[in-house]
Amino acid sequence: MARERGRILAQVKGRESKRIRDAKARAIREAKGRELRKIRAALGMTQVELAAELGVAPNTVARWEQGRLLLRPPIERLIRTVVEARR
Repeated sequence: MARERGRILAQVKGRESKRIRDAKARAIREAKGRELRKIRAALGMTQVELAAELGVAPNTVARWEQGRLLLRPPIERLIRTVVEARR
């Protein structure tokens, strides 16, 4: 009985941890998306223009900005390169 209760408590705790991890990941994606939107606007570029510059599909840029897709470090570095080149 105690073993079963311990197993159930571990499952509940694991679900809560997953929810917390998911919420943190969503917050990070959304913050990076807002930052990307500001950078793109400062460069005076459309999503289509930035996508072409980065070699990705326009809907990928839209998903990054909406926080639906995580910006990975290599893409972040590429974006910094684009920003530096346009200064």
